[in-house]
Amino acid sequence: MRTSLFAFSLILVLAACPQDDPALDAGIEQQDAATADLGPAPGLPDAGFGGGIVARCQRDIDCDDPSHKCLVGNYPNTRLRCSATCVRLEQCFDFAEGAGISNEEVVCELPSNRVTTRLWCIQTPPPPPDAGPDGGSAGDGGLGDGGDTGPAFDAGAGQLPGSRCTANEQCRNMRCVPGFSGDKYCTVPCTGAEDCFEFRTNSQLDEAHSACAEHNGENVCIEVAAVPRVGWSAVLARGLNEVRARILLTENRGLRVRDFYYDGGRHGQEVYIGVSLGPVSAQSFVPVSIDLRCRGGVCGDGHPCAQTLGTCNDADFELLLPEGLAYEAFDRVAIVGMPQGLGWSEAVFVP
Repeated sequence: MRTSLFAFSLILVLAACPQDDPALDAGIEQQDAATADLGPAPGLPDAGFGGGIVARCQRDIDCDDPSHKCLVGNYPNTRLRCSATCVRLEQCFDFAEGAGISNEEVVCELPSNRVTTRLWCIQTPPPPPDAGPDGGSAGDGGLGDGGDTGPAFDAGAGQLPGSRCTANEQCRNMRCVPGFSGDKYCTVPCTGAEDCFEFRTNSQLDEAHSACAEHNGENVCIEVAAVPRVGWSAVLARGLNEVRARILLTENRGLRVRDFYYDGGRHGQEVYIGVSLGPVSAQSFVPVSIDLRCRGGVCGDGHPCAQTLGTCNDADFELLLPEGLAYEAFDRVAIVGMPQGLGWSEAVFVP
């Protein structure tokens, strides 16, 4: 009986003792559960911005639309934003609305963080506050004689001649003037093209698209259409039948022809010097000279090489543009065989 009781007690003690079960290692399971599954190796850090047009960004891939780019202009205290291309300022008003800024705080211009020739909608600083009717004249920045009112408003890059702008206040002691394309630039008075060097440099306009021209009764540096102007020239390289010349647009609406070579007695075609808009053709060509052909050694009245029986060897002479022919109607000059309209040599006028 004692033996039975002892055996029974031993069984109860063994049953109460915990058994080792390697499949239920709570410590290991708890450690695994606390480790996050990161998945594949992470890429570039998320900018924390991004999205549609005008959204804040740090890189192009932050922008939902692949055609949008993460851009910023040359202005202080502005943000990188997803931007779209533009041609006119009006195309950026939706950009301004989406960004919660006014139309005066956006421009259509080249970005500062991208090498490109395309224009984009760019955020700019807000214009200075209106000083009110007693704030002084626009000429002194609205300060008048009220003493020192603190530091002047910093309009950023718009203070330089040739900088893009939306209002006169962004142009220190200058005016914000629209150019041929409608884009506005801070301009300065001028008397000649040499006064517009800084304007041209800052605006990134070449000599063909900038000039000292009249605007509202004053000569200022301004963006212009790329049409020939007084002082522009063209070099007609040696072409068919060895013709060649150098031609300059003069102040009396004429063409000054220099080093002209043409053997006018060798060819049966009518031959003219003239101008055209775009590549020379019989339809676009406007003759400026008389027919330079000589028949049997006899040249027509006014032929520049009549004394040499029509053989022009580095001849110099002047031609007048036809009455009513505007500079906008042509961009090049040529020596042309007619009536076929074949350009023996042609060249574009350049500054």
